[in-house]
Amino acid sequence: MANCISAEAVSRQSTGRFIPGIVYGNCRKSLLQTMIITMRRWRLLILIPASWLLSCAGHPNNPVAIRDFRKSLQPYLTDLVARGIVGFDTSVWYIENQTTDSELSQLSKCEHPVLRAVALRAMLKRNSFNHFDVIMNNLDDTATVATDNGEFGIKYNTVSDDLLENGRWKDTAARRKTIEAVVLHHRRLKAAFGKLYYIKQKPGAYTIIREMALTGQNDEGEDRPLSFTRIRFEERESALYALAAFRKKEDIPLIKQVLLHHAWRMNESSFGLMRDFPDTTYMEVYQSALRTLYKEPADNMIGYRIIAFAKSVAVQKNNQSAAMLQSMLQRKPIVPANVDSSNIRSGLCQAVLDNPCPAYAHLRAAAEAYIKQKEEWEKANIFYLTPAEPYHFVDTAKEPVRWWSR
Repeated sequence: MANCISAEAVSRQSTGRFIPGIVYGNCRKSLLQTMIITMRRWRLLILIPASWLLSCAGHPNNPVAIRDFRKSLQPYLTDLVARGIVGFDTSVWYIENQTTDSELSQLSKCEHPVLRAVALRAMLKRNSFNHFDVIMNNLDDTATVATDNGEFGIKYNTVSDDLLENGRWKDTAARRKTIEAVVLHHRRLKAAFGKLYYIKQKPGAYTIIREMALTGQNDEGEDRPLSFTRIRFEERESALYALAAFRKKEDIPLIKQVLLHHAWRMNESSFGLMRDFPDTTYMEVYQSALRTLYKEPADNMIGYRIIAFAKSVAVQKNNQSAAMLQSMLQRKPIVPANVDSSNIRSGLCQAVLDNPCPAYAHLRAAAEAYIKQKEEWEKANIFYLTPAEPYHFVDTAKEPVRWWSR
């Protein structure tokens, strides 16, 4: 007891007041614990008012808050912010159907990105708004929101990307103006990467496409290919394809370098690039992709990648491509997964038959036999009902052109 003073004494020495409920083992340890607790309490006193101010005050560019709307609407807005997802629930339905045009316009300027995204979607569904103006005036909204992507789960998008995905246009000319504005002035949006082929003939298009395909910074600030913030490789593949379409020899080594770095995640766009603009230098990319092609999680998507790979490599028509196709056809099982392998084998065989050449001569006989056998089986076992009247789909909407339309 001689080496230890009371908890009250230590507390008063360190803070000037007694903090009850704390028992100290020795003087030095007690003093340190008391100081830490006091600092934590002061931190809470600072953080609580700060967080309250941040949540209540509107963003300078979006000064509208939930409290600015009528009382009957506020619970639905609060519910959407609490959920944090741009989806299709009852709160979204209420906003789409029980708000005035003026309230929607006000909500599109709200401080909460989720509410802005919901409001902009609702505005696109009403004929009382000029949809072209709604889209063009909100391309700068790059706040990230979570959107309900159905059975595929949650998808993260910027408000402007979500707006474009849900956009409608009266004709392709109006959509082309939007595309040009996105690519030329908002090229860090995901939507910009999927529409680059529309601006190929524009002056300066090559410089823009090359920049989008090959340069940028990653999250660590390091200069690396395909590393724009928030832009995944799946989006950037479209930029690579658009760059390859210029058929400039000096770009091929750069494209190859990028594809090699991402060989394990290449999709149909990258395989289509090497198929439509073949070059022998891409054989190294094929070899790298083949080593990882069967190692991804096995699901139905693995079949699409395997067939896309086979159609691409078959165009090369050389001994290396023949060896790769043969190794794929001789796999047992054809894929390491419980999926329909017959369609995958058919795709491999068809790739061989669609590209006749001396290098594939030893593969053609087996490919032809399998395709014939499958056609005979389908003819005997699959029945297709012929409709009594031909079905013709006609879109009668006033704005039939969508973002993904050709």
